Amino acid sequence: MKPLLSESETKNFGFKLAECFCNSPVKSSVIYLKGDLGSGKTTFAKGFLDGMGFLGNVTSPTYTLIEIYNTRVYDVYHIDLYRIDTRKEIIELELHEEPVSSNPFIFLIEWPERGVPDILPPDLEIIFSLGQLSNQRIPDVACNSKKLGNILNCWLK
Repeated sequence: MKPLLSESETKNFGFKLAECFCNSPVKSSVIYLKGDLGSGKTTFAKGFLDGMGFLGNVTSPTYTLIEIYNTRVYDVYHIDLYRIDTRKEIIELELHEEPVSSNPFIFLIEWPERGVPDILPPDLEIIFSLGQLSNQRIPDVACNSKKLGNILNCWLK
């Protein structure tokens, strides 16, 4: 996959995925966002929420752990597990089950490795690596669900 060379390219990468979700809605999905600190996970999430049509301020859920954004098509749960230390904390967040809602949902989970095996499995994993240039991010995408086939075809073309 080609490198993302700026913050705006990383946001646009998320924006385009969100547009594909809105144009080919699926019931609900779980997306893992992996990578080191500063690798672009939250920047991607901001672009994703912009693409979902969310007009408000998007902040990192590092301290709140979960931020919920109600958009036109989906309820988006932006989750950051970086500060999680115990399995009990994960279980209390109830990320092992789908939320009770009449709307489809998307979980965007940063630092999912801190919650496995006590969180829902991913339909899509996006791993961000730092490139050689200061603003360069290299995404790697793994799809774990057939239901996202049309969305991936739209997004990655």
